[in-house]
Amino acid sequence: MDSTHFCPGCAVEVATRARYPWAFCTDCVESAVDRNGRAIECTNVSLSGGFQWRFRDSPDDWQVCHGVIAGIRGGPALLTEAYMGSIVGQPLTRSNAGPSAENAIDLWS
Repeated sequence: MDSTHFCPGCAVEVATRARYPWAFCTDCVESAVDRNGRAIECTNVSLSGGFQWRFRDSPDDWQVCHGVIAGIRGGPALLTEAYMGSIVGQPLTRSNAGPSAENAIDLWS
């Protein structure tokens, strides 16, 4: 049986990935904003991976980095490259506030 959980942002049922057991659903990840409510977008740099982000209203200003801390549904979230590609967003907690968060650009604080 496949494992599922409820998205911490909107409570929709989503498939659980072992590496990211409390990941946000795609719709919640796509709703990420900075501390002022400015919408951001995250994607892989290329087919071979990497992480980049931009403000949705600045289409030519992609910034390559390790990840970003942004807001999803009113709370802090860590957005990074997922293992084997794509983007994953997780609530920022003590358990994931280690090296990934330390190397992320903080758009939320």
